[in-house]
Amino acid sequence: MVISLSPDEYWSLLLPSFDANAKTIDPGAADCSGRRSLKSLSAEGINSVTVAPEKLVVAPGADGMKVVWLESHARGEDTYEGLVALTRQLDSYMEVYAVGLHKGPAEGTQFTLERMGPRLVVNAVEEKCSGNGQERRCSATNAVYLMGTGALKAAAVYPTEQVATAAGPGGRGVVEYRFSASAEFREGSIQLTEHLSVSAKGQGELRAADLERAFRLENDQLIASGESLWAKTLEQIGPKPEAQPEVPRR
Repeated sequence: MVISLSPDEYWSLLLPSFDANAKTIDPGAADCSGRRSLKSLSAEGINSVTVAPEKLVVAPGADGMKVVWLESHARGEDTYEGLVALTRQLDSYMEVYAVGLHKGPAEGTQFTLERMGPRLVVNAVEEKCSGNGQERRCSATNAVYLMGTGALKAAAVYPTEQVATAAGPGGRGVVEYRFSASAEFREGSIQLTEHLSVSAKGQGELRAADLERAFRLENDQLIASGESLWAKTLEQIGPKPEAQPEVPRR
């Protein structure tokens, strides 16, 4: 029988410096892979960071695999950064296949395992929603991590749901821009189908646009075939997209 692990046990297995009594970790100490993955998250000279063991995400996948995210470093309102690991728990021990760093909101972050042919990738989905019924609006972004030599490396970031408003033609009325995208993971690529709908209250949909693009795997990197339809939209209506990790693009 596989025993369920407690939050403290996840922390101590992935970060051996975790002190269960003091609830602290040493960010400069090695993680379970022998790497000092957290060293860059704290200022030089800091050797003790207080953590809340219950602040973790455990996302189950196929074949007993799990993605575990330890939220060790607060980065503003409801945003944390910390170790993310691809694991599998067996009868009496836990295997760890790769570790990396993830930053995102504590609420609304979900992890899934996807296959690109024989390759497993970690997909992090960050979603924030507000309103109810027809007034419900969401923003969602996906971050994809590739696994190699025991490390999870950020390889692609793309929006899947976004909303923005702007003044209509001639400054009259308000126009709403709603964006959505679906992703299909294939061997050697992630195929994206993007859709943009522009509407105004009382007038319905004014226009729509669609775009197909892809992230292609080349030399262990995901290379974007073009700019997102949402990024192009924001350039047209004024607001700039939030800064995101640089991803190689052609």
